[in-house]
Amino acid sequence: MIEDKSLDVLAAKVAQLRELFPEVISDGKIDFNRLRYVLGDEVEFHNEHYELSWAGKSEARAEIQKTTSSTLIPDDSGIEAEGCGNIFIEGENLEVLHVLQRSYLARSR
Repeated sequence: MIEDKSLDVLAAKVAQLRELFPEVISDGKIDFNRLRYVLGDEVEFHNEHYELSWAGKSEARAEIQKTTSSTLIPDDSGIEAEGCGNIFIEGENLEVLHVLQRSYLARSR
C-alpha cells in the first residue's frame, strides 16, 4: 500500500514539473540535463544536433546497407535530340541510387 502512494506522489511531482517546465519532460521522463540548464546550471550538451526523423527510418537505413546486383539499361527509343547530355532514369529510388553510387565511386578512385 505504501508503494502505491509513493508512485502517486511521484506522478504528482512529475505533473507539477511538467506544468512549470514542459521542455524538461520527454516521453514521460525527466531530462535532468535540460532541467539543470533551465534552473541556471551550466550544462554542456554533447549530443546536440539537428535530426530528421520519420516513421520507418530504421528500415530505410537497413535497406541502404544492402548490396545490389542491378544495372542501368539504356533505352534509346525515347531520345528526341542526339547529344542532349541528359538522361531519364526510371526505377525504384533507393535501387537506382545504389547503382549510381557504385558507378560514381568507381570513377572517383
